[in-house]
Amino acid sequence: MADSAPDPGWYRDRDGRLRWWDGQAWGPTAPEQSEEDSGRTVAVLSHLGVLVGGFPLPLIMRQAEGPRNGFVRHHATEALNFQLTFLLVWVAGFAAVAVIGAFDAGRPRSGRGLPAGPSASSPCCGF
Repeated sequence: MADSAPDPGWYRDRDGRLRWWDGQAWGPTAPEQSEEDSGRTVAVLSHLGVLVGGFPLPLIMRQAEGPRNGFVRHHATEALNFQLTFLLVWVAGFAAVAVIGAFDAGRPRSGRGLPAGPSASSPCCGF
């Protein structure tokens, strides 16, 4: 029974790096993938969460991928900070408009404002 060579493919060498085996000889090592490369898509999705899922989306991505990838953790935190700040400003603005509207609705109108139409005493354009 003869030893057969392994099938061509990617295998780990003694140092733990991936190398290509073509069936007869070892090829060069595979380039190492950085944290930034592996987490770029998740980081972009966490920033786009403001359009789709609001602040829970970057929070979920930070909790799921953040412990394994510092790049994702950083960008998910940035997106979460932005979206929570946006939510706070939006709620405060909505509350301010509601309060101002409530005070304005209860105030009687004095009749002053824009004139009803052109004035006969004005020679040009009613002013």
